[in-house]
Amino acid sequence: MAAGSPITVFSHVRKVAVDIEVTGRFYAEVFGFELEWSQEGSGGAFLPLTEIAPPVRSVLRMYRKGDVRLELSQYFEPPPSGSTERLPMNALAMTHISFRVADLDAVLDAVRRRGGQVLDHTRVTHPRTGDYVMCLDPDGFRVELMPMTPMPRP
Repeated sequence: MAAGSPITVFSHVRKVAVDIEVTGRFYAEVFGFELEWSQEGSGGAFLPLTEIAPPVRSVLRMYRKGDVRLELSQYFEPPPSGSTERLPMNALAMTHISFRVADLDAVLDAVRRRGGQVLDHTRVTHPRTGDYVMCLDPDGFRVELMPMTPMPRP
């Protein structure tokens, strides 16, 4: 780190859920996230950060697994905007999140049981590390599953 540069620590990623109950259970039961806290209301003092004009009515939940935090929100007023169709991988947006898994097939079964979808056509095998595959969470957001073995650098 360069002298005099600020120290930063990753905080969290946020995604809007169609149904926060379903999506929260998906990440908790498939990937082991635990609910840290939940808040219902209008955004309070943090509403200006969202750049959403009042009135706002939403639910916000922060999940944690180790040092990783996943913030899920569901909007009732105003309703969420956009589409649940997955973005192309070359979109100027966050296109997926990724998890390393020890037992890929067990996680794929859990994804299917918890309302997700496995994109079987995306499964690839790297000769030195193993299988990789994309899935969708209940909202249609991509979740990449990777082997625990680190990918060798090119």
